[in-house]
Amino acid sequence: MRALAAATALFLLSATAAPAIPSMTSAPAISATGAPGAAANAATGKNDPGAQLDEPLPNAVDFKQSSDAQTLLSKASVAIGRFRSDDKITGLMRQAKGVFVIPEFGHATQVPGGHWGAGVLLVNGNGHWSDPAFYSLGGGSLGQTIANGGSLILYIMNDRAMAKFRAGTTWSLNPQAGLNLVMYSKATPQDLSGSGADIVAWSAAGGPNSDTQVSIVDMSLDTASNQAVYGTTDMRNILANRTPYLSPAVINLTRSMPSVPATGIAQNHPPPGRG
Repeated sequence: MRALAAATALFLLSATAAPAIPSMTSAPAISATGAPGAAANAATGKNDPGAQLDEPLPNAVDFKQSSDAQTLLSKASVAIGRFRSDDKITGLMRQAKGVFVIPEFGHATQVPGGHWGAGVLLVNGNGHWSDPAFYSLGGGSLGQTIANGGSLILYIMNDRAMAKFRAGTTWSLNPQAGLNLVMYSKATPQDLSGSGADIVAWSAAGGPNSDTQVSIVDMSLDTASNQAVYGTTDMRNILANRTPYLSPAVINLTRSMPSVPATGIAQNHPPPGRG
């Protein structure tokens, strides 16, 4: 009888207790629906009190993969944060359809997530920045006279260029892609306003007079990192901020992005599903 009672108590406890959320790094992962998630929603303006956890959390988290992904997010936050006081760059980010951040371009031994490097994509959804989706990179170059290194940021200026990133297929950013890419140092006012270039690129390498030529080979979704951080590999849900859980590093990065004023080109409304 005691065994039966113990089994019954254990069943009732498991049926009513909140699901445990695995730790991502030294700090616990933040659920998109639990109490910690509510705090995260309050911090980011993504309130969803009626949400339910409709995707099961993985039975085991690849902690090395998760730790590497958190490191990449932290480095991306630093790369974006350096422009907070630059009104011109901030204005460019507000105009862009999205931003692709490669914290350390070409440093395969230092940047996790891919054989050659890694980056994250954030989409401007009518003024509200999405959670970052993880990508791996197969290779790349800044030109024959410039050593790879430092951060590379791509400002995606129109829907045609954004469609390449959102397609979920492996592709290369080179002349064969059919996109007009210009370096920030050589961009015209039309390029910066979204009516010129498809992509405006900023690189920490070289200078305003350098012959920088960005080429990136085999960009693809990093499914392992997306799964480790969000509990899903569905890019549509990630970019719509509809994931089973997220992490403090995700929140920190989205906080680094500039908000769009209410009178700007896009209103700062949260996407469906988070408020």
